[in-house]
Amino acid sequence: MPYWCCPPRFQLLRLALVLWSVAVAFSRVYLGVHYPFDVLAGALLGSTCAWVAFAVIRSCWPRVFAYVHEIPTT
Repeated sequence: MPYWCCPPRFQLLRLALVLWSVAVAFSRVYLGVHYPFDVLAGALLGSTCAWVAFAVIRSCWPRVFAYVHEIPTT
């Protein structure tokens, strides 16, 4: 399983969080609180920080990720 995949039991949670973040981003632009570029820049910055943090944690604690992918999904 590639490192960017999450266990099947977390797929619904991941989808819900992505939809929530898109709805919040859209509402910020719709209400005129932010410009579209602000929202895109924030999403890019947040995604980059999350990717870097995930890569650092994965390299520091590989046993944790091996354990997470071995747990049965029943």
